[in-house]
Amino acid sequence: VSALSPGGLRIPGISPSVTTQKVVELGPEAFGSLASAGAVLGAPEGAQEDGVGFGGGGGLLGTSSVRPVGLPAPEFTQATFTYVGEPLEEIGEEVRVFRRIKGTPAATLASAFAKRDNKLFDLGGLSGLNMRNVTMSHIQDGQEYWVHLDFRESMASVNMNEGPSMREVAPVAQEIPDEELVALADAFLDRYGIDRGVYGEPQVDHRWRNGIREGDAAYFPSYIGIVYPFMVDGEVVVGWDGASVGMRVNVNAMTRVVQSAHMITDPRFESSAYQAENDIDRIVSLAERGGFTGAFYLPDGSVAELNLGTPQLMYFQHYAHDNTSGMSSELYVPALFFPIQDPPAELGSHRKYVVVPLAKELLDQRDEPMLGVPEPMPVEEPVMVGERAEEE
Repeated sequence: VSALSPGGLRIPGISPSVTTQKVVELGPEAFGSLASAGAVLGAPEGAQEDGVGFGGGGGLLGTSSVRPVGLPAPEFTQATFTYVGEPLEEIGEEVRVFRRIKGTPAATLASAFAKRDNKLFDLGGLSGLNMRNVTMSHIQDGQEYWVHLDFRESMASVNMNEGPSMREVAPVAQEIPDEELVALADAFLDRYGIDRGVYGEPQVDHRWRNGIREGDAAYFPSYIGIVYPFMVDGEVVVGWDGASVGMRVNVNAMTRVVQSAHMITDPRFESSAYQAENDIDRIVSLAERGGFTGAFYLPDGSVAELNLGTPQLMYFQHYAHDNTSGMSSELYVPALFFPIQDPPAELGSHRKYVVVPLAKELLDQRDEPMLGVPEPMPVEEPVMVGERAEEE
């Protein structure tokens, strides 16, 4: 690892050093099952909604979602969808699925650390020593920053150690123009030598505005996120809600200082072909049932009959968990995003699309019976005591 400043943050296997993405072409279905147990849509486990702190999510929302199990509360009604968009074209026999390459060993760093006299115990006597993660700190402009390197996930993050004195500088958050927010984020990334060329155009996260209604008291969040979207095959990667997923920089709206940067990743990918779902009727039928994430529920009295418009083809971030290894594969799967026309406010700001993956295996998984959902038991017609006796 070279010096943080002014040389830049360069970590072999983590920090990108070129502005082009490398894709390794593999054979068919090289990633195994896409429909593994515990697979989720969206951000990895432990991601925080605001992306602040270690492990913060990289999407505009930064949350994950699983298919709902169980029955809704009696006061809720299941939304129904009708597709009213243009006729869909055939998909083809195969779809291209991508996987981010991760798990870079750091044996050299581990060996260098083991040779130091740490006064605790002899690390040099351990065989196969590897560095899985490390956290360091440094001072920049009088502030302490923590730099966290995760070699297993090939990911890095930078966080300011904010103390009470920082929060006392400007107690009221103020709205900042998008251009200034992006400029602050760009300068922060450039200071650490993080290559912005491997990401899409930065997007300021304005989703906090969705919850504000006319007449509400003035509000502005303490932190504003700027997302630099991941790019796969020339397309922006999105989460299940249609929001861009990528490296996130958080700016303190009270001090106009960058607080953190997360999801700094290595833009190396593998690609493999998987069987596509070619049954257009099945795709539309699944969309009208709520798509891959399952049914949508609304409070009683809400408009529950909704229309779906013509879908857009996008890559969504999909985590397939392997219970044996305990590792999750970070996959990017093509899917159709059906926009919900005139969505009611009760759906929330993040439920604007119905998502249908185009890999047939994931659709097969969605149609399997869900565990935990009670099903009625078959019973005979009730017979009153006495009636059977009279029949006999």
